[in-house]
Amino acid sequence: MATLTYLTTTHFDFGALGKLAAELKRSGVKRPFIATDKGVRAAGLVDTVSASLGGDAPATIYDETPKPD
Repeated sequence: MATLTYLTTTHFDFGALGKLAAELKRSGVKRPFIATDKGVRAAGLVDTVSASLGGDAPATIYDETPKPD
């Protein structure tokens, strides 16, 4: 799996979403915040990410991000 580390760590590869809960725990994030728009949320992508967090880190979701003109 490719990993990019600069100011944050980013994992690229199939199954990278499976690392999300562990990365949040390692970083000390207890209340993740997901900013998205209604289209991405309607496509089910936010549900997929939220499910990968497990019950230990319930996310706050903001889906009012405007689409660019």
